[in-house]
Amino acid sequence: MKNIYLTLPTIILAAFLLWVPVVVTNFTVDTAVAHALGGNNGGSGGSGGSSGGNCCTTTPTPTPTPTPSPVLPVCEISANPGTVTAGGNSTLTWSTTRAIKASIDQSIGSVAIGSNITRVVSPTGETKYTMTVESSTGHKATCNTTVKITPVVVPLPTCDSFTAAPTSLPVGGGSVNLVWNTTNATTVKLDGQVVNADDSKSVTVTANKTFTLDLSNTAGTKSCTAAVTVNQPEASITCASVEFTASSYSIREGNSTTLNWTTRNGIDNVRINNGVNSTALNGSESVSPRSDTIYTLTASKGNGTPINCPLTINVDEDNGGGGGGSSSPKCTLKISDNKISLGERVTIKWDTTRATEVTLKDNHGKTLIDTDDKSSSEKKDLYDGEITLRPEKDTTYTLVAEKGSKDKTCKVSVDVEDTIVVTQVRDQQPLVTGIALTQVPYTGFEAGPFMTSVFYTLLAAWALYMAYVLVGRRNGMNASAFTPATVTADIVPATAMFTEKVTAAPVFYQAQAAPVVASTATVGYDAHVDATSTIEAQAHAAHVLLSSDAIGYFIAATAGEDREAILSRVLAAAKASYPSEDGWVVVSAERMMELASKF
Repeated sequence: MKNIYLTLPTIILAAFLLWVPVVVTNFTVDTAVAHALGGNNGGSGGSGGSSGGNCCTTTPTPTPTPTPSPVLPVCEISANPGTVTAGGNSTLTWSTTRAIKASIDQSIGSVAIGSNITRVVSPTGETKYTMTVESSTGHKATCNTTVKITPVVVPLPTCDSFTAAPTSLPVGGGSVNLVWNTTNATTVKLDGQVVNADDSKSVTVTANKTFTLDLSNTAGTKSCTAAVTVNQPEASITCASVEFTASSYSIREGNSTTLNWTTRNGIDNVRINNGVNSTALNGSESVSPRSDTIYTLTASKGNGTPINCPLTINVDEDNGGGGGGSSSPKCTLKISDNKISLGERVTIKWDTTRATEVTLKDNHGKTLIDTDDKSSSEKKDLYDGEITLRPEKDTTYTLVAEKGSKDKTCKVSVDVEDTIVVTQVRDQQPLVTGIALTQVPYTGFEAGPFMTSVFYTLLAAWALYMAYVLVGRRNGMNASAFTPATVTADIVPATAMFTEKVTAAPVFYQAQAAPVVASTATVGYDAHVDATSTIEAQAHAAHVLLSSDAIGYFIAATAGEDREAILSRVLAAAKASYPSEDGWVVVSAERMMELASKF
């Protein structure tokens, strides 16, 4: 109806334009007729009545053709729903009036005319649809409607589930099955590796591990985890895990002392011998031994190997006379640990009572402490003390406290576990693979086959000449037969390079002054070769390669010493101090001297 009102002035104007020509035409025709009649009348006067016969004849006026009224088309269009999500459907509905054709933009094109005609559209963004209609007179009209788009909200990705089975593994680890399910994730990564959104995977785990699943999409990221634990072997316990003491280590017969003990590092079972009934992990108990007694605290953890930690109580026995206790010497000897690994250290502590001489030895023939030939002040410092040692094998230490003809002996022991394992044995010497040439000291030059032959030829010639000079010419000159000179040498033990550090006054492996012995020096190549072979074999067993200079230095430095024990310490220090190549450590003469200076 609005469109009809808009075209009404146009209709009035068109009617006016049609009326004006008719009026003008009639006016023109009437004027022409009047002029014609007047002329004829005037003429008749001049010509008599000859023209009187034409006074009543009239020419007919033609009727003009009217201009047709314009036909104005009308259209209406709408969309339902007017708002959709991207890619959603909306229905266009339209009606047309006085139109002979219609079209819609947005690539739709020509459409049917009429009432309530529909078409489904799927816009991807907000879209305006414009319809154009045209009437039979060529007049056009337009109408439009718009379909809006609701923004799409993308939800964050979620971990529906992420599990590991089993979540706990035995010592050494094992296989674990990971299973996960996700929602709204466009990318899924397991510990940085792209995987499917829903999947499973079997993995091997040898240590505690937390797996991470990372999800992402255009809205953001999300992470979830699954943890797996691997049981660890129970740590071995030592006497360092136990504190076992007494309120007094020396008592008079009939008196008492209190044993005190505390445990840690997971120890769950404790017992003490010699009538101590308490099995508490931490406790104390009063004891009254009638004679010297060693109390041993035995501790264990789970199914592990028990440890024994001894403690000695000295008892001064009554003589049955009137006063004074026993004049016999007493001693206590304690060790920090009775089981260690090769290369570890132990501390030995001792106390003595009424002793005038003290000696501490091991079962391998070494004297660690000896007060003989020492001054009174020096002896006093050695009656009680401690020493730190690094035994290379199972050792028993014996402390002897003396007073006149009486003595008291105390002993402790330590077991040494050798952790060096030879995993490969070779038939040929040297037993080395993968040693870089730059690590082996250069001891000669490459002469080549020809030069080598020349060298040995000259050497043989020189030997024959020297034999002729020393033997032949002497005999020819009636000289006395050549007799090898008797060479004497003062043999003195090498400087004690391999000496343990002592926390108190005593010095471990202190060099003992050896008497000067005159003997015939033996120049024996075979003996040197035997010593070299023995040292090389021991070094190869520890995966250590010794240069010839290092072996020579070691042989010279350990003359008369326990080479096997000393070499064990040197090899252990070498493996701890220098890098290895393919499992082997190279020791040159310089390194041998450096290692020797540490002991």
